[in-house]
Amino acid sequence: MNSRHARQHFADLLDSAFAGNRIGIDRNNQIVAAVVSPAALSFLEQLGSAETVDQVIEALSLQDGGPEEGKRDFVRRNLVASLKFAVQERVSGARGLMEFPRTSEAREADGTVALMRFGDDDLVRSGWLALNLDEEGRQVLTGAVTLARPGYLVILELSDGEKIKLPAGDGTVVRLADRPVNAGIALERTKISITDPQSRKDAEADQRGK
Repeated sequence: MNSRHARQHFADLLDSAFAGNRIGIDRNNQIVAAVVSPAALSFLEQLGSAETVDQVIEALSLQDGGPEEGKRDFVRRNLVASLKFAVQERVSGARGLMEFPRTSEAREADGTVALMRFGDDDLVRSGWLALNLDEEGRQVLTGAVTLARPGYLVILELSDGEKIKLPAGDGTVVRLADRPVNAGIALERTKISITDPQSRKDAEADQRGK
């Protein structure tokens, strides 16, 4: 719609946008503005301000359209279902601690990594793991992981293949206290996987229903 026509029929333009239509306004054959529904504006703002994958999925799940025309998806539902499934696949896969956006380490005099800090991820806000010796001289692993959401199961896979489950709690922090481990493990080669069984079931159900 050209700008002159838009000015002359502004009330009709607003009614059309409120009903869920998206109107581009052009000047000299170039789009210079657009009029969209409140739902479409909310969609754009929510998508543009998203800071996590979950927030992107939430924005993509919004719908447009007034009550008379019926609700319409902004994007195809199978795309949202595929994205949910892909996120769950990534979540359930083990990742090395060195793959996180933020990592740091502290080493002993012999070069052995004794402390690893990691985090700034969609699922892991922060975490740390440390190797120490207990009173009996055994090597033990201690640490904590702060999750973005509560209820997740955290599994550590050590460099020698041992897997340690940190049970999900009511809060977002899961802890590991003085767990005996084999001597000689490389802390920097530890992998972590984070699983939400219910979300994974929902994603698989959405994928099957595409």
